[in-house]
Amino acid sequence: MSGELKYFGSNYSDPLFAPKGPKFVLHQQSVIVVRTDSTLNAAIEYIATGLPQPNYKIIQTDDEGNVTDMSTLVDSRYTITNGKLSIQSPNEALDSGTYHCTAQNEFGLVVSNPNAALLRINVEPSPVDAYNDDRAAIDCTPPNYRPAVNFQWYKGNYHFIRPDLHAYMFISRNGKLYFSVVSTNDAGAYRCIVKLSSNNGAAIGTNQPPSRISLPIQLRIINAAASVWGPEIANDFPAVFPTTPKRGQNVHLECLAYGSMPLSYFWTRNGLPMPPDAYMEDHNRVLVIPIAKVEDSGNYTCHVTRQNVLGDFKHFYLSIEAEPFFLFPLKDQHIDQGSQLTWHCAARGIPAPTYFWLKNGVRLYTIEGDITISNNVLVVHNADPVRHNGMYQCGAENKHGISHTEGQLRVLGFKPTFIKRPVEEVVYGALGGNASFACQPEAAPFPSFKWLKNGAEINLVPGDTSSRIMMLTNGNLLITEVNTLDAGYYTCVVENSFGIANNAGQLVITSRTVISVRPQPVTASLNETAFIRCQATVDPNIDLVYSWKFNGHQIDVENDIYFTLGTSSMLSGLFIRMAQHKHAGYYECVAKTPMDTDIAGTTLTVIGPPGEIAYVYVETGTITATSARLGWVLGYRYQNPVMYYTVENANEPYTNWTVSIPNLPEADVIIPIEDNSKRIYQLSGLNPGVPYKFRVRAANAFGIGPIGRPSIIYQTLMAPPPKAPDNVGGGGGMVADLKISWDTLPPLHQGGPGIGYHVYWRMKGGDTWSKGQVNANEGVFVTQIGVNNYYLQFEVKVQPFNNLGAGPNSTISTIYSAEDLPIVTVTGINAYRYNATAILVTWDSIDNTREVMKGEIMGYQVNYWERSDPDPIVNSISWRTLDTFGLCIGLLPNTWYEYDVQVFNTAGLNSRGEVYFQRTTLNAPLAYPTEVAVTSHGSDSVAVSWRGILTGPEEESLNGYIVRYWLQGDDITQAKELKTDMETHAVIYGIGKGELYQLRLAARNRGGDGNFGNTVHFTLGNFQWLSLVLPADIQIIEK
Repeated sequence: MSGELKYFGSNYSDPLFAPKGPKFVLHQQSVIVVRTDSTLNAAIEYIATGLPQPNYKIIQTDDEGNVTDMSTLVDSRYTITNGKLSIQSPNEALDSGTYHCTAQNEFGLVVSNPNAALLRINVEPSPVDAYNDDRAAIDCTPPNYRPAVNFQWYKGNYHFIRPDLHAYMFISRNGKLYFSVVSTNDAGAYRCIVKLSSNNGAAIGTNQPPSRISLPIQLRIINAAASVWGPEIANDFPAVFPTTPKRGQNVHLECLAYGSMPLSYFWTRNGLPMPPDAYMEDHNRVLVIPIAKVEDSGNYTCHVTRQNVLGDFKHFYLSIEAEPFFLFPLKDQHIDQGSQLTWHCAARGIPAPTYFWLKNGVRLYTIEGDITISNNVLVVHNADPVRHNGMYQCGAENKHGISHTEGQLRVLGFKPTFIKRPVEEVVYGALGGNASFACQPEAAPFPSFKWLKNGAEINLVPGDTSSRIMMLTNGNLLITEVNTLDAGYYTCVVENSFGIANNAGQLVITSRTVISVRPQPVTASLNETAFIRCQATVDPNIDLVYSWKFNGHQIDVENDIYFTLGTSSMLSGLFIRMAQHKHAGYYECVAKTPMDTDIAGTTLTVIGPPGEIAYVYVETGTITATSARLGWVLGYRYQNPVMYYTVENANEPYTNWTVSIPNLPEADVIIPIEDNSKRIYQLSGLNPGVPYKFRVRAANAFGIGPIGRPSIIYQTLMAPPPKAPDNVGGGGGMVADLKISWDTLPPLHQGGPGIGYHVYWRMKGGDTWSKGQVNANEGVFVTQIGVNNYYLQFEVKVQPFNNLGAGPNSTISTIYSAEDLPIVTVTGINAYRYNATAILVTWDSIDNTREVMKGEIMGYQVNYWERSDPDPIVNSISWRTLDTFGLCIGLLPNTWYEYDVQVFNTAGLNSRGEVYFQRTTLNAPLAYPTEVAVTSHGSDSVAVSWRGILTGPEEESLNGYIVRYWLQGDDITQAKELKTDMETHAVIYGIGKGELYQLRLAARNRGGDGNFGNTVHFTLGNFQWLSLVLPADIQIIEK
């Protein structure tokens, strides 16, 4: 009916062509216009439907509240095309502000949602002073911007700040660079980079948002005695960004503590689980809630500890707000003249929105006796087309924005008409059946009805159901128990205050419809095709249509893939393909003609695997730390006994199911005396302190039944962790460190709250274990063992614990302590010219022993620089290998370089030693061969000749040439090469007939391979020229 509202009372049958008021289908989102150069354009666009096409007006409200109708007359930079405003060379002072659009045609005017459209830049920084081993923060003091920016920092000229590598640093979304603790190494000049970004949902008008870099900000460190202190959560934290988070935005909760490193962070939510999509980043200092929901509001707590002993925590209440959004849009309305309309709209928002109403873009207020407005309810009294026709909008507003929904109101009054829905000309009625005439004129207000038979009034009372011939309350005529005397012409007469109209149809009497072949009971196996036969006898001049019902519901044979009608005389009936248990039930065959209907029914039984388990539960009081008494209620058994069950369990997030007990025989489950449909089993092997869901599948001789609904969540009793950590190992770290690592226990194996780990270590072969403790679910422990104990073997093991006690120890693993810096110097350095841009450097091997390397050799690094440069740039190339040679590439031709070599392990590089120097060769050939010719040579070979080259004083002497060739379409890396000496000709063998090849030549000398010349195409074979598809330089060699 909603589509009909648009053209009720008009002569239009198709709603697409019916005149209608304007409605917005595209509201422009806020736009960020990036000011980079004078050629940039910006565009704001709105789209509205309506017939006739609406006219648009775009209006700007600047930051001072001034209102401007945008047009070329206001500024030649503005162009309006339909609902699109284009702005050439946007200017922040002139073009920033809030925009909205109006769309208007003859039926009324609607107003769009408002949107915001811009950036500014740079201020002088001042130095920051901090005491050594104390806290510090550097403020970015960003330039003015709108709406948002991202921050990055770097130190000196090119060292970007990497909090992921330096956990004591933190870049907040407020722009500041924080130091949990500073040292003299942190002193220097820092620069802040700001890059324009958007708020959620806003579009940036460029693929390369602009950025700005601040002037250097000096961090000066004042000497002070070092100490171990903290952690103390900074006053600025926890903090939320955006500062006023809204529904649908990505929300970041930040936390930073000052104090001696290392610091560990984690988050909790008071009384509730974390939002399912939330995750932590930046050393767990930032809690991210993507696409935040209103229900994500609540108290969050940041916890920070040092060495898992000392700690601090702070609470933060997160409030997610939302701009208004409409749950249901207004619908178009048509009402009778003089009637009353009550129009509701409903929006949600936080804070709760206030409502207002517009008509044709103008604010509405209560007018006594005409319209009444109460918040989101509009009442129209004594409707009049002159006063009340138009476009109405309900607006919802809170501090975050305004939203509109619109609908068209048409007040109608006209005489009845049968133009669109005349009375049916001929109606057939079967003897003993029913016949009806529909009388559905259009009229406003609703008319009165009466019926005539053969010109005489029947005198019917609307809604009287006691007579054989009756007029329904909607004006339709119904005749029951039809007999031959009912034949004739029936006229519907309708009248309202604007006039009268009538329309007539004929009733023709026919014989009755009978189902002669009635449906019989059918039994089918699961996934087989079943057929239910049904055939009716009827007057051959009358149209007969079959339809089917299943358990009282109509079957859609056109769209339901399981059902097909049989239409031949011998197979008239219903096919049920791939019959499922859900198809078992009562089927009705309906044989229908225009006059009457006959119905017959039967049952279909589907045999197969059992149905899904109806209900799974744990008996009250039977849950322990590792077991539970599980019960379930059987579903449909489909005339076949259950043979066995499969029991499965899952824990959070309840998506991965594990088989607890496969093939559990029916004989092994307990059947309660009081209820034969229940089954009970003592389930063991569960993990303590874990929330579980359970589900059960039944099976019989026909197969395994479907999965049913799982149980509710049941939690086992808490206990010490039942399992030791896996992958206990470690190694590496700073000098004098013993770093021990392991896989943290997942919630499934933690047993309860307060998870932590006891860490044990001893030198390999020793007797006494040392012990440390980690009071969080973290998989790393570092302890100091003294600088002289570098790269020694230690035995380690890890034992988990929680608030209820300690779990089992892991197996003992052997690891190495951290390496120290190598003390050896690399000697025996030599360098050999390789070509014009490369030098091969060699050196003597190093004893790969603990005493010499303070660990093991990881590789070598060659440092090289230009010998003639008084202030050279030192370049380095490193190789993770034990090889005693390396090739330095990318050098300049005919240039002297100096070299030294360093060896390194995981702790770093040794000190630099002796220096060797060497010069690269002269240039490779600068010219390439020309006048290349390809000629026939044999059945699978071609001869190539060319004009050679001469080398100059800046090039090495010529050694020969390179012929490179490959199949057309192949990658160049698959090319083959043929090298010659000084001769200027060569023969290429293995050429395929009828295949197109490419060929290029280059000269070569000690300086390397020269540039390759132009590509030549050739082919070998007897076929016609293909000049339209082959390259212009093709050479076809006939054989």
